[in-house]
Amino acid sequence: MPAPIKKAHQLNYNRFLKFHPNANGDNGRPVFIDPELIIRFMELINVDDEQDRNLAREITEKLKAIAGGATSDSNLNNASQHRDYFVRQNVYVTYSILQASPSNRGSGVYITDLERAVKDEKQGGPGLYKATFDTRSGDDWRPAETTNTVMTTALGAIGALEPTSGAETSVRASANAFGSYLITKDMRRLQNEYSLFYTPAYVIDHYGTWIGAEQKTGKEKGSPQALAKLLQNTENSFWAPTDNRYCWYVFGQGAKQLLAALQHYRAQQKYPLGRHHEFVFVDPKVPMGELKSALHHVGIDLTPDMIKLDNTSLSSKMHVIADGQATYQSFHRNSRQESQLNKAITAAKDQYSKRTQDVYFVDIVKGLQTALNGGWI
Repeated sequence: MPAPIKKAHQLNYNRFLKFHPNANGDNGRPVFIDPELIIRFMELINVDDEQDRNLAREITEKLKAIAGGATSDSNLNNASQHRDYFVRQNVYVTYSILQASPSNRGSGVYITDLERAVKDEKQGGPGLYKATFDTRSGDDWRPAETTNTVMTTALGAIGALEPTSGAETSVRASANAFGSYLITKDMRRLQNEYSLFYTPAYVIDHYGTWIGAEQKTGKEKGSPQALAKLLQNTENSFWAPTDNRYCWYVFGQGAKQLLAALQHYRAQQKYPLGRHHEFVFVDPKVPMGELKSALHHVGIDLTPDMIKLDNTSLSSKMHVIADGQATYQSFHRNSRQESQLNKAITAAKDQYSKRTQDVYFVDIVKGLQTALNGGWI
């Protein structure tokens, strides 16, 4: 499981990187950023989209000039900590404004966190739903919140679509997208219904830090503890041998939620989760080594068939190079793919290692983009 997010006063600001050449202190405040946010930055932006690419420039212009201004949110418990909303990319940037001291790199703005913004919740909050195919419309899945404490369908989905351009998150949209995927991949077991453990971004990102009024209620229903309890209740309901099998499709950021849930399951497990459960990971946003280890501890071996990679996702590739166990390499079945993958990862790791050097954050991101787009299968 990823390490807990440190509070602002716990950070080592001396290791922060300069953010952008145009925010080096010559014209306005210098802007620095936590090097551990590289993967997060690449999760939040689509480098092929010009509007997303402008995020770095907009952060630079806003923070070096009016950081902590009247339009910023401020932390009541920490006078130096603020948060700004970048509307076009739906991203919150949290930062501290510090004076020069031995514990930092000088007076300036220090970016400590990046989060996906969610302004509105459509049709319901996080938690467990049963999604049923509406045969009348022919192409619509209708999610209904359920109080079931065990799985009632053969298939399940964990995750949520990214918020829309209006910063809205929707269980209905997620149910439709995941249902359409399941139709193409697992129609035999689908049978017009599946369980959806809906986990919008604000539940996964530190489980509700800086959430709005709409998200304050119900986030526990979508917590890792709630997911672990569902898995435990389902496994514990079988007191005799059975052929029942449950398969969860885990989408994108949902893998972070499952990783946390597996830790809770392991601490309280009565039976190995692998007795009746299996998982498929679609474009997972976690290091595979951590996931492989967590699954192993609950009786499941991670195999190549369980991973479905979207080759266009740079953030998924970033999780590959951040995996110290090099788990992904063994998932390729022929030597040509293995060779190309190794070259891309080697080039990317060379860029990633520059986090400790006096280089600009945005230049490292550009180098990673180039490395990961080359030779990837």
